Amino acid sequence: MNTVSNNASQAHPAILAFMTRRGIAAKDLRSDGRLTLNFDQKYRVHMHTASHKRVALTTQLLSLGGRYHDSVTDEVLERLVGLSAGMLQEHASSLCLDERAKSLLLQQTLPADASAETVEAALADFVNVLPFWTSTCANEARLMFA
Repeated sequence: MNTVSNNASQAHPAILAFMTRRGIAAKDLRSDGRLTLNFDQKYRVHMHTASHKRVALTTQLLSLGGRYHDSVTDEVLERLVGLSAGMLQEHASSLCLDERAKSLLLQQTLPADASAETVEAALADFVNVLPFWTSTCANEARLMFA
């Protein structure tokens, strides 16, 4: 089996349908079926299959390497989680920790039966909120690493 078809076989059907709608080639998928998109030469968003066959949109906001269990980091995370809770009123994305990578992510999950249209709409909202989170996390990082 060639790599392109193998990569596509790993991708969620909604991601493949989204790619078709947008004219994105199957060769752009990573070996695990993940699609990485870049926006405004600033933001990198990953689309991949999540648990229970859902679709996930993720982006790294803040590396916590070397400061993962630090009291200043805990204070920063508390503030960010408070903001995230407030943002849930308007946006479906939320913050989560990637313990393996020691980083703070913005993530949004979509149902297993999501359509290409659902993925497209969710991605638009996700990307629209990225400038807020990127700026906010950069400001908090200054406090962490001061």
